[in-house]
Amino acid sequence: PDLDSERSRGWQLWLENSLGPFSLKAAWHHNSIEKLIQWRQVQMFGNVWKPLNIGEARIRNLELEASLKPRDWLSLALSALRTEALDLSQLPAEAAPELMYTPDLTLSASLDLKLERFGLWAKYSHTGRQYTTPDNLANPLKAYSLLDLGLTAQFSFRDYAISPYVSVLNLLDRRYEVYAYVPQPGRSVYGGLSLSFRTGLN
Repeated sequence: PDLDSERSRGWQLWLENSLGPFSLKAAWHHNSIEKLIQWRQVQMFGNVWKPLNIGEARIRNLELEASLKPRDWLSLALSALRTEALDLSQLPAEAAPELMYTPDLTLSASLDLKLERFGLWAKYSHTGRQYTTPDNLANPLKAYSLLDLGLTAQFSFRDYAISPYVSVLNLLDRRYEVYAYVPQPGRSVYGGLSLSFRTGLN
C-alpha cells in the first residue's frame, strides 16, 4: 500500500565514565514518531505481513552498559535496556497499548577469554515479554533467556594459519518465540574452519 513518510523528533542524554579497566555508561532516549510504519499480520488467504501507518507513537528507553577488562586476555560486559513503547494513535498515554513486538526489558552479559592459541566466549541474553496484537488483548509472548558458548583456536604452520571454531547456541535448549506461532531453533551446534597463508609478496 501507499505509505506516508514517518516523521520523528528525539533527544538523548547520557553520562559515561571510565576508571582504569572499568567503564560505565547510562543513557536516556526519548522519541516521538508520527505516522509510524509498522508491519502487521493480516488475514488474506492466510497470515500475510503488510506495512501500515499507525499514527503516533512514543518510545522511551533507559540504557545501562558496563564493561570490565582486568587483563588483556579477559573482558566482561553487561547491558540492560528498559523500554516504554506506546501506540498513541487512538488513546492517551495513560491508557495506550504497547507497540507490538517490542520487548519491555532486554538484558545481556558476555565474557570473552583470549589466550595465546585458544579463545572462549559466552553470552547470556534475556528478552522480556512482547505483545503480538495492536490492542494488547491477546496474551504476550513469554520472556525467554538464552545462553550461547563458543570456542576458537588458531594454529600456525610455516606460512599457514588454521583457525577452527565451534559454537553452541541456545545451550540450555529453551523454547522461545520471536513472532507468534513461530518457534525458534532449540540447541544448535555450528562449526567451521578457516585457512589463511602468506604468499611472500608485499
